[in-house]
Amino acid sequence: MLKEDMILQESISTYETWFHGQGFWDASVLSLNLSRLSIRGWAQFLVNVAIAIADSGQHTAEQVVSVWMDVEAVYNHSDLILFLRSGGAMKMLAPDFTKRPMGKPLPDIAKICLCLVSPTQAHLKFWQVKHNAQQALRARDVVLTVSCSFCRRVWRLPTSELAGSVKHRDGRYARVLAYSVEKGWL
Repeated sequence: MLKEDMILQESISTYETWFHGQGFWDASVLSLNLSRLSIRGWAQFLVNVAIAIADSGQHTAEQVVSVWMDVEAVYNHSDLILFLRSGGAMKMLAPDFTKRPMGKPLPDIAKICLCLVSPTQAHLKFWQVKHNAQQALRARDVVLTVSCSFCRRVWRLPTSELAGSVKHRDGRYARVLAYSVEKGWL
């Protein structure tokens, strides 16, 4: 486990203990790796979550995941951790398959694929990603391959250690992980 993951897991345990000890909020959302803050997007996200809860009369993680995937300004710029009083923590990763398939950054192509390109052609060298991700597929069962756009050499990316499962909605994908204090991210 990476040092950053251990620190995050420790922080999540602390926050989850506090969250379940307080009596005011039924849900809490934390943003991870926020790349751009869109107040309008977050407002839309919160309003849509409130509408989904009002329509169904209950708080469910599935509602929050669906709304998050629908609100482009939030989905494209932040992964989330959700805490519900009725359950444990849940991490939602937006896997942009061109940069972060399954929520993990792609390796630097220049360090992995050593095919030679001239400086004027360097912009033509990038990863092309293929995957078999689909609704409810376990993340560890997703087959990810990357190929160099220039020389077409192919590599398979490891997924056997990935926790969670795939959510698919309107052409967007998410990797969703449940949290256990004893076991970490599942």
